[in-house]
Amino acid sequence: MKRIILTTLAAMLATTLPATLQAHAQTDQLTPSSARLSVQAGEPAQSPYQRGTITSIYLSGQGSDNFAKYRGTVTLDFVGTGTLDYTWGGSTCPGRDLSAEQVQILVMARAHDLKITPEHKRGQGGALCLTGFALGG
Repeated sequence: MKRIILTTLAAMLATTLPATLQAHAQTDQLTPSSARLSVQAGEPAQSPYQRGTITSIYLSGQGSDNFAKYRGTVTLDFVGTGTLDYTWGGSTCPGRDLSAEQVQILVMARAHDLKITPEHKRGQGGALCLTGFALGG
């Protein structure tokens, strides 16, 4: 199962974000000629962060009223503690932008109901600024 997901994630890295968002239901059918994505497994007890499930992803377009404030938000559901919003970019999280590839991986993680372990720094107003994440099954 992990190999299929990694292969699919690697395929998504070769496409553009708009195509990913429009055709996310078809992503299981992508087969790249070579996958160069590696995921390292860590011990959950060693991480200060919790694993959560992505409930929603919001991306701010350049025409959005929110674009200056942040580039996007991912909402994670943590069992037993509720949901938290993690933001990136803009004035809320200056210098904390995600790459297009990282956003694509978040979209794929959502499509495959993978758990993610977010890493964050505090931003303006105490916002949780997403600085990285790990994927898990």
